[in-house]
Formats: sequence, structure tokens, C-alpha cells
Amino acid sequence: MTKRMDTIEKPVRGKDVAEWLGISEAALAQMRHRGTGPVFIKRGHLVFYMPSDVEQWLQEGRQETN
Repeated sequence: MTKRMDTIEKPVRGKDVAEWLGISEAALAQMRHRGTGPVFIKRGHLVFYMPSDVEQWLQEGRQETN
């Protein structure tokens, strides 16, 4: 069974992810360079993120308080 095109998750640009996270684009680029940020997709000079990957990265960083 194939998915309909309107149900496929759409990638978002790095600038939108940086804004969503409340950080600068430069900080997000540093995280990419260091391998500490969310999974990304690179096509030429363009960088994209899947919203579910960003959400998973955030969830993996959650810590409980004592």
C-alpha cells in the first residue's frame, strides 16, 4: 500500500528549525558540524530536517529532575 502525497512528512529548512529551537542558524550549523544536533538531510548547499527527527532528538535529550 502506498502513502498519499498529502500524508508524507515534509522536510523543513535549517533556519526554521533554528527558530523553533530558539537558537541561531550558526549554532545549529555548529551542532551539525560536531554531530551533536538532530539528523539532517543535505542536498547540495541546502540543509533540511524532518520534524520527526528533530522531535526525537529533543526527546532523547530529556532528563528527569531529582
